[in-house]
Amino acid sequence: MRRIALMSLAWRHRHRLLRWIPFVIGAVPRALAGDRSSLLTELRLLASLEQDGGFPHVRIDVTGRTAHFSGLVFSNDDVAALEDIAARLGLDASVKGLRVRRRSGSRPAGSLISTSG
Repeated sequence: MRRIALMSLAWRHRHRLLRWIPFVIGAVPRALAGDRSSLLTELRLLASLEQDGGFPHVRIDVTGRTAHFSGLVFSNDDVAALEDIAARLGLDASVKGLRVRRRSGSRPAGSLISTSG
């Protein structure tokens, strides 16, 4: 009975669990290499992103005190939100790898706007 309940819970939250897989896979070699400080900082950042609703198309890499974001967001407000979350944890944010895809508006659907400046 427990196994069925656990599988049901995992299925219900499968998208959230799938977002954590890259972190878990990358955490093992980094922990063995002694990069525990950046690893814990990245864990805190991921947990903060989950509390704020998550950004499923954004990849995060923490090096030292800088959070590097890459992937896809849907507004410049999302970029600002990522920078704010990083600042709350005392991190600098690098958003050069983010692309903003407008859902609707003056640009054609699917057009990309780079934040790399």
